[in-house]
Amino acid sequence: MGHQHSLGYINSVLERVGSNLDHPVTAYHIGGNAMCWHGLKNATKDADVIFLTKREAEAFKKALLASGFIENEVVNIDREYVDMNTFGIFDEVKQTPLDEEFIPGIRIDVFLKKVCGVFHFSEGMQKRCIRGFKSGKMVNMICAPEDVFLFKSVTSRERDLEDMNSIFKRGLDWDAVKDELKGQLESMGAKTAGEYLKVVYGRWRLFSRRFGVRVPISRSSIKK
Repeated sequence: MGHQHSLGYINSVLERVGSNLDHPVTAYHIGGNAMCWHGLKNATKDADVIFLTKREAEAFKKALLASGFIENEVVNIDREYVDMNTFGIFDEVKQTPLDEEFIPGIRIDVFLKKVCGVFHFSEGMQKRCIRGFKSGKMVNMICAPEDVFLFKSVTSRERDLEDMNSIFKRGLDWDAVKDELKGQLESMGAKTAGEYLKVVYGRWRLFSRRFGVRVPISRSSIKK
């Protein structure tokens, strides 16, 4: 499964990266790192962040490279990452003394405007975010659990099902999830919307069978 990193460690990395930024940026945290902020998990293998402008994403990439990260070539990573349509995938390179146990650094997946190549980071998602802390020139905004659940509903990663269950057990504003999904689908063409509605409900069926629960959103309510 890979080494898991605590929120404290993630924050220390963000402090380092933020200090290397050329200009201010706003980073929206949307994955396991957001779950750590909400107390839904203790640690995460990687961090997912999204930016609303290419200028900010490029600035963050430059700061990562100046902070001991390398950009991972798509051909060298698992298929599950390729399918997520990232702006860039970056691995922290850590120098470990010979007399100490090697602990891998954190992976940071960077997205631009869209998550997994399909869901726009909408105004509603932005409004539901809470402000984290400021690290250097970077303001960290934390995505709402409702939207993290929705993002994980269109991935193929096995561990995301476990994350969905942790979020589900917390309790969600299902009207917010439903309205966001409807809005996202309405912004697509009919064919694409139909394909992704099928993906989401297929994922929810798998999730429901795995954990013996039911997502309280009917397919008919989305199509209205």
